[in-house]
Amino acid sequence: MATSGFERFEFSRAGYRAILRSDGVRDMLQDKADAVRQAAERHVPDGVYLIADTNVGANRAGATVIGVPMRLEQAKRVLGSAIDAAR
Repeated sequence: MATSGFERFEFSRAGYRAILRSDGVRDMLQDKADAVRQAAERHVPDGVYLIADTNVGANRAGATVIGVPMRLEQAKRVLGSAIDAAR
């Protein structure tokens, strides 16, 4: 049987986890969260302050945008409509 000359790829859980928790991924997520925050700020009244933040958990980094009152989100879907800014 002929071989391709390539070694078989072996998945490294530790390497994959290190990438998901890396500073580069966290920076990218912060940029996306900031974009969503800026898009949402155009639709909230004065006095409502939004926060975009990142964190690193046990397995991966994550980003959050908070600050829209639930009644406003239900009525106008401020964050729901701003999520496309993260693309």
